[in-house]
Amino acid sequence: MAKTETTLNVNSISRISAGTVIKGEILSPCDIRIDGTFEGKLQSKGRVVIGETAEVRTGTVIYQGVTLGGTGKDEGKRHPTLGDNVMIGAGAKVLGPFRIGDNSKIAAGAVVLEEIPPDSTAVGIPARVVRRKGERTAPCNDMDQVHIPDPVAQELRRLEEKLAALETELAEIKNTKKRK
Repeated sequence: MAKTETTLNVNSISRISAGTVIKGEILSPCDIRIDGTFEGKLQSKGRVVIGETAEVRTGTVIYQGVTLGGTGKDEGKRHPTLGDNVMIGAGAKVLGPFRIGDNSKIAAGAVVLEEIPPDSTAVGIPARVVRRKGERTAPCNDMDQVHIPDPVAQELRRLEEKLAALETELAEIKNTKKRK
């Protein structure tokens, strides 16, 4: 544990609060201001990229391979703010100038492109909230994983019906010509 509060470049500072645990080597284009006590492994195989306007609050855990970055579309504050007690899973990308609410969890590999409310769990690409305050946000029970539609079979059936209709039409045209 290192106790520090130093800053070298006042114009571009990533701010990391006390109690933050980063499991990976930190790569940042700017100086990082650490308030209070910082606990972290700074030398491991996975790298953590923190954008220059990112803010990380107290009690946050960031695993290896995480990017707290920008989209290149914003000016001024371009990087995310992580609330208190946030957990960011390995390989997740949090991109843009929005807030991840207190006590939220971002799943490994998720790509977060918009604000996540407090006490939420977000998963996927792009990330969507699947839990809020311990309750599922969308019921998963009604999704039938076995009897899902087969788009290829549906298209083949449609083509077979069209072919049958065309063959019938052609046969009628031939019969009309024979009668003349």
